Amino acid sequence: MENRKHENSPVIYTDIPFSADLDAILNLFADGDDDLREEITAFISEAEKPVRPKAILRRVEITHTEDGKVCAIAGIPCNDSIVLNKNLAETDFAVAYIVTCGNEIDSFNCEDDPLKVYWLDALKLQALGAARQFIAKEISNLLGTSSFAHINPGSLPQWPISEQSSLFRYIGGVTEAIGVKLSESHLMIPLKSGSGIAYPSNTKFENCMVCTKLTCPNRRAPYDPHLAEKYNSAGCGNNA
Repeated sequence: MENRKHENSPVIYTDIPFSADLDAILNLFADGDDDLREEITAFISEAEKPVRPKAILRRVEITHTEDGKVCAIAGIPCNDSIVLNKNLAETDFAVAYIVTCGNEIDSFNCEDDPLKVYWLDALKLQALGAARQFIAKEISNLLGTSSFAHINPGSLPQWPISEQSSLFRYIGGVTEAIGVKLSESHLMIPLKSGSGIAYPSNTKFENCMVCTKLTCPNRRAPYDPHLAEKYNSAGCGNNA
């Protein structure tokens, strides 16, 4: 596993441990159908072989204006954003990160079978989850604290999906390191990828807490109407 921890340089993880949770996939798609369970088991046993979750992190400096607004991250000027200003007001550093299920699994083509597409998608989500879980300790090490929160570009209008390109710049060398790239609409490819900024905080914060899209399948925290009022939230962009 590649692991570089030089000050302010990206830390890269290219071989994060992963093992499919077969029971979770079976319960999702084949509860009570023995024949289908057997088919899914055989499929997952092969499909998980090329899966390589990856991550890239970088400890970045936060620069503020005299009135406390965030004006630059990693030395790169950023747009005025209530999400950045409220959450990064009390810190001079944070960790920018990108995690992914990895693009190796794309070699396992099953687009001719709609059911297998769903199974493969569930496997990719598990791989992304493994990457998220793995980097939690690494983020803690880089921040020097186990108490931290996250903000994610594209999850709220006040920090739109177009800021993905800025996040890529804050980290640097993302595509070369872990194979994640941006589409013209600023979506990450592979699609089962996630990004964000983690920062020291004794108060838990997730974009989901101020997002009014209550039926979002990727929701990670309950909606908080009082907190949402502070952010003047109008919805989210559903960033993984």
